[in-house]
Amino acid sequence: ILMGEDGSVMDEKGFPILQYVWGKFWVNNHAHIFKAKECLTDEFIYLFLKNINVSHLVTGAVQPKISQKNINSLSILIPSNKYIIQFKNIVTTLFDYKKTILTSNSFLEKLRDTLLSKLMTGEIDVSEIDI
Repeated sequence: ILMGEDGSVMDEKGFPILQYVWGKFWVNNHAHIFKAKECLTDEFIYLFLKNINVSHLVTGAVQPKISQKNINSLSILIPSNKYIIQFKNIVTTLFDYKKTILTSNSFLEKLRDTLLSKLMTGEIDVSEIDI
């Protein structure tokens, strides 16, 4: 889970702007990285952060900033194992589905762009294809 350190750190209602990422990626020094430990999941952390108002954590007059010190001041109530397991069974499946859809969409966008380019240059001729 990624949260910006400075700049666009929260929306107009005070909730953090987060990125739910997977796979290989590179992060610069202007982002906070959250990774679940022990019994919790990344999805739990994402939903927890997504639903907490962080406006009281933001400093900076010209450019909004959320420091690591301020993030560390947040408290999190960890549910019992029973509820964590129930949460994992439901939410992890939904997020896996979301990842599959987003990955498929990305592939289809690249395929569309490649095919359109080839159509525009005449490299592919579809005039004789029956649809």
